[in-house]
Parts: sequence; structure tokens; C-alpha cells
Amino acid sequence: MHRVMTTPRKPPRRVWRVALIAATGVAVAGAAAVYVDRRLRAAAPPDPPLPPGLPLPPGLPLPPGPSALEPRSAPRRTRTPVRIVTGAAALTVVAVAAAVGVAAIPEDAPTAVVPSPQTTPLSLARCQAELLKQWTSRSGPDCGYPTTGARHPNYQPAADFSDLRYFGAALPTDLASDGAICATGPNRPVLETVSPKLTASFTEVPGLTTVYPTFQVRGLGRAITVDLLTSGQPTASGLTAQLDFHLIRPLEHGETYRWRIRGTPQQIAGDDWSPWCEFTVAEKTRDDLGLTNDQEYSVELPTEDWRTVLEAMGPVINHVGDGASVHVPIENAVKKAKRKTKRITVTLTGGDWHEIVHDLAAKAWDRNKEEYWTVVDAISSALGSHPHPTMGFARPAIDQPA
Repeated sequence: MHRVMTTPRKPPRRVWRVALIAATGVAVAGAAAVYVDRRLRAAAPPDPPLPPGLPLPPGLPLPPGPSALEPRSAPRRTRTPVRIVTGAAALTVVAVAAAVGVAAIPEDAPTAVVPSPQTTPLSLARCQAELLKQWTSRSGPDCGYPTTGARHPNYQPAADFSDLRYFGAALPTDLASDGAICATGPNRPVLETVSPKLTASFTEVPGLTTVYPTFQVRGLGRAITVDLLTSGQPTASGLTAQLDFHLIRPLEHGETYRWRIRGTPQQIAGDDWSPWCEFTVAEKTRDDLGLTNDQEYSVELPTEDWRTVLEAMGPVINHVGDGASVHVPIENAVKKAKRKTKRITVTLTGGDWHEIVHDLAAKAWDRNKEEYWTVVDAISSALGSHPHPTMGFARPAIDQPA
């Protein structure tokens, strides 16, 4: 068995307070007993005198006094102050009980908290004006708003902008999900992009040149783990604030999300939230193939289509420390194919296919080559992705659905 050695602790201050309380109680009880005893003795009636003519015992000297013949008083009886003793004991018991009660309180017992005076929150208009004067990226006024929920305001409701405290403020309006009007439920838009742009305007306020917006994006269903609270770029009232997922990360195919915006920065707990907007990312989008990066996929195309890919991608380059160009397998497959071979199958990982299709779309946009777009469509369709992807580049309008 291991013996645990502990260092003796210095008695806490509470022990000294307990001892002081107990000693004070005993002293008070004793003083009260003496005082009561004296009062009782002073108020007691005199003892009755001895009967006259009663002889003194032989040999007993006469007491001093004016005359030895005057009768002596009988010895005064001693009074046992039962009530005094009882009262003193009661006081002592009370003092000790109080001391014990105080000592029984644990060190970490909760104590009553006296609420500190709260600063009266500013109106939203006044807050936005103060932010304009004082705000930096790291500090600024809190406008007297509570800090609870500043980081995760999931349960804060949408603001009632008809409330007078929002009068005169820059309020969010014209919310749109990648250009689609804000809607929820069955009316939510389906977006053909994994990197949508969420936009909103703020009502124009004279003199307010900058609004510091905050966006919140949450996933629904299987995407519920997505919970993003981020600051948008400062914008002038009357202009548009934007959150671009090209600068954040792509969303998931087939998943539904909701978002909202407010006109106060992320670091303070403003409650000027807009209503929620919802959207769903399509199962097949025009800017992403929806492939798993490290999984292999095979594509079979006519030999001439592969030659078009090699023409657009240019010669294979061996990158120092980073291997050769991603289209090396395509070049090798074309070289090995016989002249009469009409179709060739190429196998690459999802990440490599994404890079090839992206680069081919960039060349089609830059050189305005329709034949490049045709091969982009062929590869994407063979992979089971969108039949007419853009990979984020502008291309001639195609009315054919996915």
C-alpha cells in the first residue's frame, strides 16, 4: 500500500473567525451572568434579625460595632442563581452553535451574487454609428449588448424590425442565395454550385458609410455539422454585402443549408438578425464533379478527344519534387494505342480528373474554343457528373438540363 504524504495546510481564515465568534459568545455570556447576579443581590430583601436576648455561645468574641449589646443579624443565605446559570449556558450554546454552523460551510459553497449594474444597451442606429467611429478589427464598443451567444447564436430569433429600437438603423434586406430570392421550405432554390454567393443589402442611412456584417450558415439534415459564423467584408449602407464560398470551402452535393445576416460585427452579440433563407445544392453542379479525391475512376473516349485534351494541356512537364504533369497517363495511353484504335480508356483519381477538367475549361474560356467545351462535357458525363460543367468559368449558355 502506498502512503500518500500531504503537506499540512494553514488553517483557513474561517477557522479563526469561528474561534473569535465562540470566544466572544462565552465572554458575553459571563458578563451577562455577573451583571444579573449583582442586580439580584441589590434588590434582595434584608435577612430577618436574631431574636432579642439570645445568648452568644461561650468564648465567642463580640463583633465590632457601636455596641456589643445590639442584636446581630443572622448570616445571609447564599442564593444559587439558577436562572443566571441557565441564561449564561444558553448564550454559550448559541455562540458555539453559530460557530459550528459557520465552520460547517464548505469552502466552495455557492454564495449569493449581487448583480452588477448593467449598461443600458444602445439603439442599433446609435451602435452602428459608434462602431463607425471606434471600430477596428480587434476592438471597439460593445454597445452595452450582452456577450452571451456572440459566438453561437443558434437560438436567437430573427429581429422584429418594426420595434422602435431598430429605428434609423441600417437593416438587412434583399437577401439572395446565388441570385435566387430568399425562400424557405419547399420554395427554397436548388443551386447548381457548391460555392454559392450569399448576398444582402442594407438600408441606406445618411452619414453611415460602413456597416460591419456577420453571416451565419447552418446545415440541415445530413449537413447539420456545418455551423459557420463569419464576418463579411465591411460595406456601405445601401450597398451589397457578400459571402463567397469560393473563398471558404465547397459545400456538399445534395445537401440543404440555411443562412442569415445582421448588421453588427461578429465580436459583439447584436440581435439584429434577418429571417432565415434556405437553399439546396444540386446533386450535380456545374462547378464541381462531385468525385472522391483518392478514388480511381475510368473514362473511355474516342482517341481524337484525348488528342484534343493533350493539345489543350500542352506538353508533359516533369515538376521537380512534385512529379510529372497530371495528364501523363493520357499521353502514355495515346502513344500506346494503335492507329486503328478508335476508343481509349484512361484511369485517374478523382482529384486528377477534377484538375484536368478544370484546366480544360479554363483553356476553353480563355481561347474561346467550343471544341474544348465539347470534350469537357464528354469527360464530365462519362464520370457521371453534370453534362455541361463550367468549373467556375463563363461559357456559352446551354439550355439543356442536368
